Amino acid sequence: VLMVTSNLLEKGNYVIEAEYPKAIEHSLPIVPIECAKTDNEAFCDIFPDVENLYPVEDAAKISEAIGESLKEKVTNTEGNDPRHLYLMGSAYLYGVDVEKNSIRALELLTKAAELGYHEAYERLISMYHNGDGIKADYEQEIVWQHKYVERLKDELSDENSKMKLFLETKKLAECVLGRLRFDEAKNIYKEALELFKQLKFDDRKERKIQEYQLYSELGDSIRLKASEKKKKLSDAEVQEAKEYYLHALEICERDLWQQHMQYTNLGGLLYQLAEFIILDEKEDKDKEKAAAYMKEAEKYCKKALENYTSVEANIQKYEALRGKSILLDRMAGIYRLRENFKETLEYFEESLRIWEKFKNDYRSDYHEEGYALAQFNYAETLYNLGKEDAEKELIKTTKLVRALIDKKGGLTSVGIMTGYRANYILTLIYQASRNQKKYQYHKNAMDKFEAWVSRIVT
Repeated sequence: VLMVTSNLLEKGNYVIEAEYPKAIEHSLPIVPIECAKTDNEAFCDIFPDVENLYPVEDAAKISEAIGESLKEKVTNTEGNDPRHLYLMGSAYLYGVDVEKNSIRALELLTKAAELGYHEAYERLISMYHNGDGIKADYEQEIVWQHKYVERLKDELSDENSKMKLFLETKKLAECVLGRLRFDEAKNIYKEALELFKQLKFDDRKERKIQEYQLYSELGDSIRLKASEKKKKLSDAEVQEAKEYYLHALEICERDLWQQHMQYTNLGGLLYQLAEFIILDEKEDKDKEKAAAYMKEAEKYCKKALENYTSVEANIQKYEALRGKSILLDRMAGIYRLRENFKETLEYFEESLRIWEKFKNDYRSDYHEEGYALAQFNYAETLYNLGKEDAEKELIKTTKLVRALIDKKGGLTSVGIMTGYRANYILTLIYQASRNQKKYQYHKNAMDKFEAWVSRIVT
């Protein structure tokens, strides 16, 4: 910025002799501001490469000229200044004073992260997670979260850097668990746990929160492996998951909601294991182990239901009802596996009322399919009890499924299995009553659903 007065034009002036030639040598833009009345013709003779002498009063034009002069330098991304690359990448991502360009943003932010700039890692991870300017890519999110953790390992120096490494390692474990990579997630959570044990927390409450989450999510990494992968766990894995959940339960102390969640997790884990054993077609299955798991599952599910009324008022209405419906279905499942259908009916009947409320108050295809499944569970239990109402309730289920197909043109695997099973039982009813017409109608429907099931499995 060249401050112009009549004194500037005097011979031997340092600006004329040194600064101006240096600016020209380095191709620096020059913005001349006329601070006092000056001979413009003489000025142009001495500074031939300078254009547009701006009056000092014209702040708007001066600001514009400086902005234009700086723009080329600011938008230059050829260097290796990671902070500059990060800022320019963010500018291109959101269109701040440059044209929005997600591809350019990704290039610059990637380069900044590769040069070790922390904020660039965080921005890239967020972009891949949320699909911010690019297509969401959870595998790339994990790749960059992993790179960030490795970078932080190389920069450990003080308590703050240790805390940062712990939090980002825990976040990496959560990302991996979200992609159903259970064993890998468990190992990363264990790394986070070791880091946690080395940290000093000024806030006792924050320490408890982090410890609770770690142990609860460690348990999840094992429990979800069984439920999502339909995989039988080893005795060691079962014991390990139980210990994690029980430790989380100890940490909860008086937090009823967290206690409720851990009882639910424990009940779900043990119910799932019992179900695997009981439904296994092997003749030599361990029925005693299944019974022991079932007994424990019943204990924890009942505890969760007992403290349900205490937590209900403290959480959102929908979440409260959804949690209760899961517990009711689990308790019904326990009694169904024991073939105690009278108890099964009571739990499924209450669950059906909740799903009817979901269907009416929270309208969506998901809730309509959930209601159809709840209706089937109730109807099937009536059938197992030999009740005459079973036929009517099963037909109601098939109509719910049919209406969903007409509305959506298709169903999820839950809806398909619901339709198949309802028509299957109706074929048994009409086969027994020798009603050939109704038998054939539901047999045809069952065959269609069976074909859909085959396609899903394939």
